[in-house]
Amino acid sequence: MKYFCGLVLAVLALAQAARAELKWQGTGPGGGGAFETAAVSSEGAVFVGSDLSGAYVSVDGGENWRGLGYLNGLASTHVDGVAVDPQRPATVLLGADDGLYYSDNCGKATHAKCAFQRKFEGQVSVTEFSIGGVAYAAGLKGYCQQGALLWRSADHGQNWIKLAAKGLAAGANIMALRIEVGAPDHVIAISNPERFSGPETCGSQRWPNIAPRGAYESFDGGVNFVALPLPTDLVVDDVKFDLRQRNTLWATVRAHTQSVDDNGAVYKRSVGNEFRLISNAQTGQIWPLAAGGIRLLDFRRQRPWHNKPFSAGDRTGFWQWDDAAQKFIHVTAAADYQNWDMGWSGLLHAPQASLNGHLQSFLAVNDDEAWWLDDQFVHHITGGGKRVVNRATQRLSDGSFATRHIDNAVAAILAPSPVDNNILYTGYFDMGCWRSNTAQATQITWRDCNGGPSVLQPDGKYENSKLSGNWHGFGGNVMAL
Repeated sequence: MKYFCGLVLAVLALAQAARAELKWQGTGPGGGGAFETAAVSSEGAVFVGSDLSGAYVSVDGGENWRGLGYLNGLASTHVDGVAVDPQRPATVLLGADDGLYYSDNCGKATHAKCAFQRKFEGQVSVTEFSIGGVAYAAGLKGYCQQGALLWRSADHGQNWIKLAAKGLAAGANIMALRIEVGAPDHVIAISNPERFSGPETCGSQRWPNIAPRGAYESFDGGVNFVALPLPTDLVVDDVKFDLRQRNTLWATVRAHTQSVDDNGAVYKRSVGNEFRLISNAQTGQIWPLAAGGIRLLDFRRQRPWHNKPFSAGDRTGFWQWDDAAQKFIHVTAAADYQNWDMGWSGLLHAPQASLNGHLQSFLAVNDDEAWWLDDQFVHHITGGGKRVVNRATQRLSDGSFATRHIDNAVAAILAPSPVDNNILYTGYFDMGCWRSNTAQATQITWRDCNGGPSVLQPDGKYENSKLSGNWHGFGGNVMAL
């Protein structure tokens, strides 16, 4: 009996040792799903929130990523807001669908730790830090629970109070916060009918009316707000503070339509003045510049150069305000689009706005660098908009793809080949069918098997793919193989 017990214990010990040696590694094509928002620390660490896989951090400019999830104290897989303290680069905030998470050891040198703790509950849509340790977070009571909430911290995110936020419109859904540099009590809150709001998503009983598309200003740290006096019949695309002139605001607006035929408009408010019309030829997300002025990127006009020949009349790419000429100048030349990397996707799917909408899809770091997130990839912008590089997947010399370990996707099925151990098929939601010919290799690489891409028609449009419909041969839902 003692011998038998000893044998069992020995077997269990060997089994435990074997389990301890198991090491999992991420694989897949890279990307997928939806990436929500980004933040960059003063040390250069990049943080990205996703809708399925929590958050990710990269300390090498997006070459490689590490997932931040349950083992880091993050109980939610859905991260809508990300912010980094500009004075304490290891202090990071994550706004998730179950509350706000805080870490003070998630810096570039300590990214392997990144221990988060939840500060309060709620559907946190956006977080923002200012210089001086003041931080804000905005969201809702919970999924599809109408009623905007605003929180404030005065000690670098350690302690929080709920603000009155009087003056916000009923049904507001705050998707962006802007804080003036050097004046942390001066806050702009922008409402848009994006994620988890409105009757279309939540039903008319829970959220009867569409969330207002407007911007609100507070001079007392979020206690009281007043609506910015912009045209009420238009959508507020973005609002940003000028980096050179104190208390100066830039605002972009457009019609209540996604039509690219609407050029939108740009307004500017200087100290003590009302908003004045700057241009009726541009709109989009605002990229403020250190010397003053702005660049713009209009997500509605993403990548039409793949649908038709590029022309001087296109409003694609980045535009920069020229104060001397009093007009916007096209920064992105036709030849620059050759440096815009779509990864394994194409046509209408990337680059574009993310599922969180226009306000959270673009992050300016400085005059040269920015980050752009969409519903499949994370893109790094350099050269002031001249170059857009995919940082979620890597295209190898043989045309296959391998992950950078930022995989926000749901694999529905794996199917090994019955005749070749090196061949493996997988079916994804959104990303469709993929095949690997290197299943037994150290690095697994992938090629899509979604059928041929759609063909451009004489009218300038693309027909639906025969296999993947309006995914145009670049994805779909594959649940059986």
